[in-house]
Amino acid sequence: MLRIHLSPEDLGRVRLAAAPDPLVEMRLSAQIINGADVPRHLRRWRAETLRTMPREALPYLHLVPPEGYCPEFLTPANGSVGLETGLKTVVLTPPRRIGAELARLDVRKHASGWTRDLGEGSNQALAVLRASMSAYFAHAVAPEWDLVRRTVTGDLARRNRALSDQGAAHLLTTLHPGSGWVAPTLAIPQGDDADMHLTGAGLRIAPSYFGTPAPVVTGNSSGPLTVVVPAAPDRAPTGTGTCGDALSTLVGRTRATVLRELATAALTTTALAKRLSIATASVSEHVSALRGAGLVDSRRDGRQVIHEITALGYEMLSTAGPR
Repeated sequence: MLRIHLSPEDLGRVRLAAAPDPLVEMRLSAQIINGADVPRHLRRWRAETLRTMPREALPYLHLVPPEGYCPEFLTPANGSVGLETGLKTVVLTPPRRIGAELARLDVRKHASGWTRDLGEGSNQALAVLRASMSAYFAHAVAPEWDLVRRTVTGDLARRNRALSDQGAAHLLTTLHPGSGWVAPTLAIPQGDDADMHLTGAGLRIAPSYFGTPAPVVTGNSSGPLTVVVPAAPDRAPTGTGTCGDALSTLVGRTRATVLRELATAALTTTALAKRLSIATASVSEHVSALRGAGLVDSRRDGRQVIHEITALGYEMLSTAGPR
């Protein structure tokens, strides 16, 4: 049992992930691929995914054991809404950290020059890792992403309402059937008995579609700590009709479409314009309105501006239902 001790300051910094995290979903799905204990609802997915697994995806799979320690640099502590942003963070990890985390893995049966070079921060080895992660995501996770998004955002919407209405203590009390909250300690059923005292970094809760039955804790007490829990099944309506139309009525049809596109990935203005086949100036206007309503965030990355949906935006989509 892992016991996480939260100070009053930490309790005030309990937060929820903003959206499904592609890198977390990748890691947990890879553990299912590599493991023997497969959840019933994912058995068909695993069998089909394994049958057609591309060779390019194998290096990444070699770094993700079915249980136990997994290199934390593969799932950045602050989370990542967009795949490309997450992959960029992974390959920019300091070589010393990569080497130290790989040294904790039992990868002898997969020992290779590539693994050694990766631990030394080789640019070529990092390029192979990035390509392998991209190939694995495209093959194993991307085809399920709409279901992943619906399931996780529905779960996030419910937890966000609980956090807003009843506070962090209630959120931790109802976190997971196997966990327990008795202030100031959150008990998580994971590995050997251990205690972790947070130092003001707070706690991040991240529901996951591919989440294992038991919560998974990533990070450490000196930085952001994330507890990944299995997301409750999506119970939103599955047909088209008044719920989906309500979102268009509220924000406009084009803005509703922009919001749905950003729920699939973080995108630049140009990429959004291409996807929607409308002028970039028009996209900028719609994004600006959505940002003003708190449904979208924008950040600069070099010369580009990346737009991402917010937790409020996800909650609105979840409440409105599919198109």
